[in-house]
Amino acid sequence: MPSQKVKKTRQNLLDACIQLLAQQDLNQISVTDIVEQAQVHRATFYRHFEDKYDLLNQAENEIFDEMATAFKQYISDEPNLKIDTTSFADYRLALLKIFMKHAPFINAMLGTNGDLTFENKLYDRIYQLTQLGFQTLYNLPQSEAPKAEFIGHYAASAAFGVVRQWLKKPTSTPNELAQLLDELTIKGIASTLNELTP
Repeated sequence: MPSQKVKKTRQNLLDACIQLLAQQDLNQISVTDIVEQAQVHRATFYRHFEDKYDLLNQAENEIFDEMATAFKQYISDEPNLKIDTTSFADYRLALLKIFMKHAPFINAMLGTNGDLTFENKLYDRIYQLTQLGFQTLYNLPQSEAPKAEFIGHYAASAAFGVVRQWLKKPTSTPNELAQLLDELTIKGIASTLNELTP
């Protein structure tokens, strides 16, 4: 496990990269720019990262690892396991807290100078969460799978947009946002799913 000093140095370099992403495209940012912004030597950077892409990949992986840990904690790795609504709600709340914790990085990566690959990966995780929620709350027949997939993307796109806006202007707590997402889902999408359920 890295020492506090190592964690602080790595975070300082990441923060420097995030600050630069607010001003210029990722492709235009060099390691020299990052170390100057962080006020450290190049050797310090290369002790921790291979290049700027490694820096960002490690930050991404930390988020996705935390999301996977939350999944194991609140859901399960067992396929076809019926999940109760409380566990699903706890999992969703844990994800919102993870997003808030990493908001500066996520905002930078989703910004105009960020990385579309990260945006796609994050959307995919939110889509998986949406599908998991549908499996938890509804017993849809296989014949309705194509419609359920469209509804899943509709819900995931809406949730992704809400979370993205929330991270830019976090005026609500994770609990309040989770409640809002519940209300939007139940009042908007749930009636359609109920019609598909035999």
